[in-house]
Order: sequence, then C-alpha cells, then structure tokens
Amino acid sequence: MAFQRALWAVLATLVASSAAMMPKMDNSMYNRKEKTPQLPLDHPRLVRARGAGPHDPEQVRPMLHLSFDGPGSVVVTWVTHPYEDYSLMESSRSLHSCDALSSLGLESAVEWGLSPDALVDSSTSSTPVRCYTYDGYVSGALHKASLGGPRAPL
Repeated sequence: MAFQRALWAVLATLVASSAAMMPKMDNSMYNRKEKTPQLPLDHPRLVRARGAGPHDPEQVRPMLHLSFDGPGSVVVTWVTHPYEDYSLMESSRSLHSCDALSSLGLESAVEWGLSPDALVDSSTSSTPVRCYTYDGYVSGALHKASLGGPRAPL
C-alpha cells in the first residue's frame, strides 16, 4: 500500500513538472472570420438552368439513386424543385419549414421498361414527398419509390 502511494506521488510530481515546463499557448492569434451573408435566390450559383420546369431534377444532371430493397426490388430516390415561384421558396426559407412543400400534395411516380420508348411498368410511392431544412436552406422535394414484384427490374 505504501509503495502504491509513493508511486502515485512520483507520478503526480512528474505530471505537475511537465505541465510547468510546457510553453504557454497564445490563442489570441486566431481571428474568426465574419459570418458570410446568405446567398440570395437569384445569385448565379443558385439560379436554375433556363427552361428547367418545376419538376425537373435540381442537380446539374438528372440524378437518381438506386439501392437494393430486397429480392427482386430496388428503391429509386431523386430530387425535384417544386417551388414554382420564388416567393414560396423564400417563405419556406424564412420559416425554416417544409410545410409549404407538404401542402402541395406531390406524389412520387416512376415508369420503367426495357427501353426509353417502351416504359410499360410504373410504381407510385406510398411514402410522402419530403424535404429537409438546415440553417436557412430548404431542399427540393425528395422523392422515393420502390420498384418490386414479378415484373421488377431485378
């Protein structure tokens, strides 16, 4: 027991002396930048492509995400821009809410087939269209549909 106390005393002395020998840190060298203002919706980096309709995907290229959903089925997810006028988008941003999107009653529907000219199958999702908000940003409409069953693509 006495040996353990002596060992702890030596250890405490080493820690205290090494802390005393460490150079003092000066944190005053770092100056945080001013918060940058939010980009307006008509800023060139946010403006949608000319001729893009309200339900065209909002990414540069149409972006689909496919994921395995069990034997014989896949889930397709994609994003569209349903805000037909910027006042709706601006009110959603100011409220930090997706309620305006939910009130549109959008559906997610996918058609598929063996070629673009023969889209003979379709699926409509029972999952409501969603969006997310973060620090003043309101995403587009997030769609999700499951393609499954005996005529599914897998």
